[in-house]
Amino acid sequence: MKRSLGYFRSVVLLASTLANNSGHTQNLVLNGDFESPGGPDHSFLTAGDTYITGWTVTADWVSYWQFFGDATGAGTHTVGLGYFRTPGGIEQSLATVPGQSYSVSFYVASTSGAELGASALLRASAGDFSGVFTGPPDTQPPPSNPGWQQFGFQFRAQSPTSLLVFEPLFTPSNTAVPLLDSVEVVPVPEPSFLLLLGTVWPLARWFQRRAEKS
Repeated sequence: MKRSLGYFRSVVLLASTLANNSGHTQNLVLNGDFESPGGPDHSFLTAGDTYITGWTVTADWVSYWQFFGDATGAGTHTVGLGYFRTPGGIEQSLATVPGQSYSVSFYVASTSGAELGASALLRASAGDFSGVFTGPPDTQPPPSNPGWQQFGFQFRAQSPTSLLVFEPLFTPSNTAVPLLDSVEVVPVPEPSFLLLLGTVWPLARWFQRRAEKS
C-alpha cells in the first residue's frame, strides 16, 4: 500500500504541475500591448518599417499612438491601421508547432473622425485562418478614449513559423480606422492531454483518500 500511495502521490503532483502550467502559458507575441518603443505619437509609418518593436508594417499607413489611450488600462499605446481609405497593416512571425492549434485574442476600437457611429473593419489572419471583424461603433470624437471590444479566433499552424497579420478593410461607405491593442497568442491544450488529466486526477485522488483511511 505504501508503494501504491507513493506512486499516486507522484501522479497527483505531476497532474497538478501540468494543470498549473497549462493555465499559465506565455504569450507568443512579442510586444502584443504595443508599449515598446513608447514615447510620443508617431504617425504614418510606411511599409517595411519596424519602429514598433516586434512588428513589421506591411502597407502605408500605420500610426503608433497614445492619443487614444489603452484598451485594458495597463498601458498607454495603441496602433492605428490605415488612414481613411489608405490601407495599412502590421505582421509578426511566430514560432509554432505544425498541427498545433493556437488561440488569438485582441482588442479593437474604431475612429472615424467626423463620421461618428461608424464601425471599423479589421481583417486578421494566421495559419489556416483568415477572417474579418467588425469593431464597436465610434461614438466619441477624438481625443476621447473610444470604446474597446475584445475579439478572438483559433488557427492551426501549418509550419514552424506562422505569420500573424492585421490590416484594415475599407469600403466606399466606411472609412473608419481600426485601432488595435493587447494582442495575445497561446497554444490550445490538446484533447489527449485534457483527457489524460481528467482521467488520472480523479483516480489519483481516490487512491489517496483510500490510503489515508487505512
